[in-house]
Amino acid sequence: MRAAILFCLLSFGIDVAAQPAPPVLIYPENGGWQWVSGDLLWAAVDGAVSYQAQVAVAGSDFGDVLIDTVVTDTSWYGNIAPGFVEWRVSASDGSRWGEWSEVWSFESIFPVANEPDTLPEPALELVSVYPNPSFGTVTLSIQSEIPQQAEVRVFDSLGRQLTRSSLLLSVGRQEIRWDATGWPSGIYTVSLLMAGRASSQLVMLVR
Repeated sequence: MRAAILFCLLSFGIDVAAQPAPPVLIYPENGGWQWVSGDLLWAAVDGAVSYQAQVAVAGSDFGDVLIDTVVTDTSWYGNIAPGFVEWRVSASDGSRWGEWSEVWSFESIFPVANEPDTLPEPALELVSVYPNPSFGTVTLSIQSEIPQQAEVRVFDSLGRQLTRSSLLLSVGRQEIRWDATGWPSGIYTVSLLMAGRASSQLVMLVR
């Protein structure tokens, strides 16, 4: 029966191309936490031009949605109500939406107890990744407002973590280099993470 339906669709020239794959979530990690003013990060999906991200009260099966937004990047930054929440992301290629990602949960908390009006500005940022596209070594420019420890993680287009490095950052702008020599061509997500904060950019490797 399915074969007959597919034959009819192809005969009449109806587009039966595969829908975008479900995005792979990156941050906040499942079961983790972040500040109420924070990020959602996920890996890029081949062919996707936009993403829908939803955040809901944990355990509501997305019946109590707090955030429902569409973005063209692989991240979203904003305020999330304090408490335990769950989130998911779907990708669109411009003509159809794919299936939802896995559902992850985390706790959204205030950085200072009982002082919701004193949220700090982001203290860590991945300012730029260059050259982009790159044929080999990639330079990451990082801005840090305080001395802190952070991690750099690189993910492929399937959301697989390929490398993970720990950094001890000083105050101000600094650069680190990622040797991508020998890595296959493609789009990669470079994420800079610390407790409660994250920043990411896409980089294209060309061979």
